[in-house]
Amino acid sequence: NIAAIDYFRRAAAIDTGATRAAVLVRLGAVLDTVGDWDAADAADREALQLAVELGDAGLAAGAQRALGVLDRKRGAYGEALEWMQRAQASSLAAGDLAATSLVVADIGEVYRLQGRYAEARTHYDESLDIAASVGDPDLRDEAFAHSLKGAGVVAIWQGDYDEARRLNELSLQLRR
Repeated sequence: NIAAIDYFRRAAAIDTGATRAAVLVRLGAVLDTVGDWDAADAADREALQLAVELGDAGLAAGAQRALGVLDRKRGAYGEALEWMQRAQASSLAAGDLAATSLVVADIGEVYRLQGRYAEARTHYDESLDIAASVGDPDLRDEAFAHSLKGAGVVAIWQGDYDEARRLNELSLQLRR
């Protein structure tokens, strides 16, 4: 992770425009992984600013989703939902159904963490519906697996262990 952070920082220093924004989102992801949430937040916000300046809805969606994930991890669920709803709108504007499916599942995760299981499951089901429309089989499988995992966790918390096992096994099969 330390090497990745160094490489992404060096790449961000020499890249411009859309490439720089994409590198910053990746830098933010590694910084998030190592727990440097403030630096991840700064990288993601800079990426979002660049994406907005470029009018690139797809890049904006990635940065918005990353900011939502950070707020979710911080327990700032209201802010996380706002970022993720923005990411959903941006990914739809970009015509990226795979990204839309992932962020709708992320919205479900925020609801799950708040104990709002019915709303969480509704979002996981919506995410699965969107994933079914993704043309690229690898991206479709990734979206399905992400949604199934979340729905499986909801089933665990609701005490439906057979359904949880079924959903998690489907997710695992797709990830393998």
